[in-house]
Amino acid sequence: MGFLASEVITDLHFVVVSGKVTRMNRRQRAGLFALLAVAAVWLLALGGYAVAQHFKVTAEKVRAFVEGTDLDKLPGTARARALRELADMINALSPEERQQARLNRLWAQWFNEMTEDERAAFLDATLPSGFKQMLASFEKLAPERRQKAVDTAIKQLKDLRDATPE
Repeated sequence: MGFLASEVITDLHFVVVSGKVTRMNRRQRAGLFALLAVAAVWLLALGGYAVAQHFKVTAEKVRAFVEGTDLDKLPGTARARALRELADMINALSPEERQQARLNRLWAQWFNEMTEDERAAFLDATLPSGFKQMLASFEKLAPERRQKAVDTAIKQLKDLRDATPE
């Protein structure tokens, strides 16, 4: 009694061992199914990881977006969409990458080209809420204390930028 190869493929009750077709017992079938299930889960996990890495926003992707888009040449709706997209990309950066991008002034050219209303909307979209609370408290300080805090912060930022390798 012979078996066709298509029967072996479609019916997992049989297996080819040393050129002979033999029937698998329940334990072998269960082991085969478990092995296939584990392999499928690993393939899904690796695929998901690859997709997540593709869509992850990095400082380099922000740089490419800013350098590849001329804000001055965009009409009103496209300009607003580009600014929202930049804000979304900045918000998606990790805190470390966001700080590094800010120190490298990745979006400084765009910020200089923005109108006052666009700057306000951009800052509202990209500043964390805790930072907004801190600004409100800062505005309540006496003018001398504010100036001293600004001078100290600028000195610290310059020192940090000078200490950071290019």
